[in-house]
Amino acid sequence: MCVEIDDANGVKHILRSIALHSEPHPVVTEQVVQLLYVVDNPEIVIDVLAQIVGTTPNEVNFVVEQYKDLLDGNRALLVPILGSLADLQLPKEYQLETFRLAHAAVSVVDEEDLPSVARTLLRVAKSEGNRTNIDNPSIKGILKLRESCIHMNRSTELLIVQVFHQSWMNDPKVAHHFLTMLRGSIIGMSTEQIATTLSSLDVSILLLLIVTPSYRTDAQWCATVCLSNKSLGYHQLEAAVRRSCEHEWVSSLLL
Repeated sequence: MCVEIDDANGVKHILRSIALHSEPHPVVTEQVVQLLYVVDNPEIVIDVLAQIVGTTPNEVNFVVEQYKDLLDGNRALLVPILGSLADLQLPKEYQLETFRLAHAAVSVVDEEDLPSVARTLLRVAKSEGNRTNIDNPSIKGILKLRESCIHMNRSTELLIVQVFHQSWMNDPKVAHHFLTMLRGSIIGMSTEQIATTLSSLDVSILLLLIVTPSYRTDAQWCATVCLSNKSLGYHQLEAAVRRSCEHEWVSSLLL
C-alpha cells in the first residue's frame, strides 16, 4: 500500500541532497530503494536513484531487479525506469536487456517520451564486431530511431538531434554508424531501407555533422552520395539550413 506524500518537492529535495552530499553505500541504496514501494509517486525516486547508487555489481543488480519488479506491476513507469537505467553502470547482461526494452519502447511510447527513450537506446547500444554489420546493437538502435522518428513536430525533432549529438560526443562510433547507414553501406540492410528517402531528422543530423570539424569530410562525402542516389534532395538541405538558423536550434545545439 502506498503512502500519499503531499510535499513531492520536499521528497525530491531530500533525495537530491543525499545524491550530492552522501557517499554511495549499499545501505543507503537499499533504504532509498524501499521508498519506491511506499511513496505515492515512485517516479520521484526513480528520477534521482541513479545518482545515489554506487557502482558495485551487487548494488546495481539489486536496483535493476527492483525496477523489474516495479515494471511487472506498473508499465507506466517504463520511460522513467529506462532513463534511470541509462545512468547506471550496467553489466553487459543488463545492457542487452535494457537495449531490447528500449528498442521495443521506441514503437509504443508517446512522442514526448521519444527523446528520453532514444537517449537510453543509444547509450546502452554498445558496438560489437564489424561496425558496418546490421547485427551491431548500436546500428540496430540508430536504424530503429530513423525508422520510427519520421513524422514529429519540430521541438521533438530538435530534442532527438540533441540526443544524437550528445551520444556521438561520448561515443564517436554513433556518428560513423549513422553516416555509413545513410550511404547504404551497412551489411545486412534491405534494399528498401537503403533506398529510403532521408527524413527531416536524418537531414538535420547530417547537417550538424557537416558543420562539426571532426566529421565534416565524412559527412560531406555522405551528402554527396545521398544527393547522387536521390535519397536526398537539395530542397531538403535548404529547409534544414533554414531551420538550423532559427534561434531555438542555435541556442539548444550550442549548450
